[in-house]
Amino acid sequence: MPEILFAQRAQRKFPDRNYKLVINEETKEKYLNILRDWAFKEILHNFGPIVERHLHNLTNHDFDSLVEELPDLSTEEKIDFKNQAYAAHIEEIIEDPELCLLKYADFSKNINIKDIPLAGEKYFKLKRKYSSAIPIFIEKIKTIDQNHPLYNKKDLIVAELEEAYRTEYKN
Repeated sequence: MPEILFAQRAQRKFPDRNYKLVINEETKEKYLNILRDWAFKEILHNFGPIVERHLHNLTNHDFDSLVEELPDLSTEEKIDFKNQAYAAHIEEIIEDPELCLLKYADFSKNINIKDIPLAGEKYFKLKRKYSSAIPIFIEKIKTIDQNHPLYNKKDLIVAELEEAYRTEYKN
């Protein structure tokens, strides 16, 4: 919700005005990158550089806009490209032990698709997104060393991810 942080920053910069920013979806989509930049500035101001860096690195890139810039690809190819880009993003994040810990916390909840209707669009979107990312996460967790914050839970994490992949993603 970068528009909310944008509005908070505007209110702080101009305290004599009462901003109640309402942005429609079209405007939000058009100016998303600007809103995100301001949101990260607000996060930096409120929480400092470590939190800002972590959130910036953990925030998924706008892969939808990226693939729309590739007009020669079919819809299926765009979806595959977007999922490959997401998997590469995951690969980068898990190189940093702190980011890996945070991403795993988020990732472990998001990969659970058991309660999502099987025929729905959301189910297929998540299944495609995570089917290439889960194996990357598994392989990375297997190689972490004893200094990594997830080391003591490594075997449990790998088992949970392998179970989720086998039961929800592989078929």
